[in-house]
Amino acid sequence: MKIAVFDCPYGIAGDMTVGAFLDAGMPFPVLKKELAKLRLKHYRLSLREEKCGAFRAKKFSVHIRNSRLKHHTLLQEIERRIRASRLHPRIKKSAIAVFRKLGRAEAAVHGIPLGRVHFHEAGAIDSFIDIVGAAICMHHLKISRAFIRNLSVGRGLHQSHHGIMPVPVPGAYQLLKGFVLSQTAHAQEMVTPTGAALLATFTRPNGRIPKMKLESVGYGAGDRSFGGTRGYVRLSIGATATR
Repeated sequence: MKIAVFDCPYGIAGDMTVGAFLDAGMPFPVLKKELAKLRLKHYRLSLREEKCGAFRAKKFSVHIRNSRLKHHTLLQEIERRIRASRLHPRIKKSAIAVFRKLGRAEAAVHGIPLGRVHFHEAGAIDSFIDIVGAAICMHHLKISRAFIRNLSVGRGLHQSHHGIMPVPVPGAYQLLKGFVLSQTAHAQEMVTPTGAALLATFTRPNGRIPKMKLESVGYGAGDRSFGGTRGYVRLSIGATATR
C-alpha cells in the first residue's frame, strides 16, 4: 500500500500541497490535462523552482486572467461542475469530499445550513484548482492513505471579507479538530481553509505513521515568508513496509 506523509513546519495551503505532489513525481503535463476536464476558463498554470531558505522547492501557481469572475459559489454549483467533468469517478468523489468538509466547517462557524454556505476563497478558480488538483495527484500517484506531522499554525489577526479574525481563521480552525498543532512566533496566517480541508479529508489526525519504504520526496513552496524564509510543505511518498 502506498502512503504519503505531510510535514508542515510552515503550515499548509492548496498551492503548497500541489507543488509538493509535483515535486514528488506527479507529472505536470498530466495534471494540466486532467484539470482541463473541468472546462474552466480564464486561467493558466505555472510551475517553477524557488528557494526556501537554503533549500529548493516547486512553486505551483494559478494565474487568473479575469479578476471580475465571481468567487461566491454555493456547494451545489461546485459539485455540479465536478460531476459534469470527465474526471475519474474516484477523483470526483475525493474533490467533492474536500468541499463538503470545508462547507460543513463554514456552516458550523457561521451557524447556517450547509446549503447556504457561500465559498469565497475556495470558490475562486485558484483554490478550486488546488483542491481538484490535489485529488488528481492522490489518485494518479495511487496513494491510499496519508498522514500529518509537524503542523505549525500562526498567531495574531487576519483581515478578510468577514472582517478581522484570529489566526487560524474560524473555518480552518474548525477543520483542525483532532490535530496536534504547534504554535509558532509568526504573526500571520499559516494554515489556510483550503489547506486545512485537504488535511482533514486526506490525512488521519495524529494517526500512527506506519513503517514506510521511502520512494520520493517533494517540497512545495508557498507565497509567504517567515523570518526571511519562504514557507514550504514536505511530502514523503512510499510503500508500507511488510515487516
